[in-house]
Amino acid sequence: MSGSVTADTVRGVEDETFVSLIASHQLVLTGFLRTMLRRSADVDDVLQETNLVLWRKRQEYRADRPFSPWACKIAHFQALSYLKARESRSPQLLEQAALGQLAELSMKHVNQIDQQLEEMQRCLRKLSRPHRQLVQARYLENLSVSQIAENVGKTPHSISMILYRLRNILRECVERSLRSEVIR
Repeated sequence: MSGSVTADTVRGVEDETFVSLIASHQLVLTGFLRTMLRRSADVDDVLQETNLVLWRKRQEYRADRPFSPWACKIAHFQALSYLKARESRSPQLLEQAALGQLAELSMKHVNQIDQQLEEMQRCLRKLSRPHRQLVQARYLENLSVSQIAENVGKTPHSISMILYRLRNILRECVERSLRSEVIR
């Protein structure tokens, strides 16, 4: 049985990918929930419940769609449910219509961030391999400019200048792409 792939093995890989998606979106979900809930403890409670619901609904998620809006929609419903349960004990909560508007604004912000990240990845792919490796070393691997300079045999000043130019190139690329999306 060690050489065969079972349905459980395939399911485990899918589940691992889904867990990774949930884990990588915790900051987005937390920020989203903070727009609806005042207390950190409430945010933590609703985030945990949201994570459970996301896990239960994992079969409903379509991989061809962005994860953030789907997850934030679930977080929105969880927050409303949480507030409704609390409302019976504390009538001083914001109206649901106001909460809905806040959630809608947050969803737009999440969608913009997702779009910016997609454009950034596309723009990164346009860079030459050595330049991509510099960006990756600095911002993904979190190496210092001095460490990178030592690794590639250049001065820290020259690495700083290259990274400065690359940041500008990437920023312009992302902005240009986003502008063209708005025009379409």
